[in-house]
Amino acid sequence: LLLRWTMPVYTLDDLITECSSGRSRIDLPARKKRAVYADAWESLNRWVDSQFEKGQGVNIANFCKITWETVARSLSGDERRRPYFALHDSFCRANGLPVRVKGSGAHPDESLAKCTDINFSVLAIKYSASLTKDQAFSAMRDIIQKLGQVFGSGRKVVIDMHVGRLVARERKVTLLFDVKLERFVDRARGAE
Repeated sequence: LLLRWTMPVYTLDDLITECSSGRSRIDLPARKKRAVYADAWESLNRWVDSQFEKGQGVNIANFCKITWETVARSLSGDERRRPYFALHDSFCRANGLPVRVKGSGAHPDESLAKCTDINFSVLAIKYSASLTKDQAFSAMRDIIQKLGQVFGSGRKVVIDMHVGRLVARERKVTLLFDVKLERFVDRARGAE
C-alpha cells in the first residue's frame, strides 16, 4: 500500500516565523523581529486597502501588481471593472515560476487602473504603528524573497490578505479576491 505524503499548507504564520527565525536584514531579537514582520505585512495590507478604496491599484516592485481591470465599456462611457493580479516577470524568472507570454492573455496597461508604487516611508509612517522606513523596506524585501522561494518550491501556499488570499500550488500563483471587494467597485468606476 502506497501512502501519499502531503506537506501542510504554508500560511502567513509560517511566512512570518521563517522570516523572523532565519537570516534576515533586521537586527533585533527574534520576538521583536517577528513583530516587525507582522507589522510590515499588516501595513502593506492597509496600504492596498487604501488604494482600492480610491479606485486605484498598487505596484509592489519586484513582486506584483494588484489593481482594477476594465473589462467592458458601455456606449455611455460607464465601465465595468474587476480586481486584477499579476506577478512581475522579474519575480517569476528569479524564482522559477511560469512567466506570462506577451500576447497570451497578458493585459495591456491601458485596461488597468492607475497604480501607485510602493513607498516604504508611507508604509512606515501612515500605515504602521511602530515601523521605521528601514524596517518596512527590509521586512518587505525579506517577505517577498521568502515568498518567491516558497512559490518556486512548488509547495501549496495560502496567505491571507485583506483583499483576498494569495494562493500557490505547483508553482502557479494567483490572488483569489474576496467577494467583499464589491464595496470598492463603485469607487473604482468613478476613479481616474
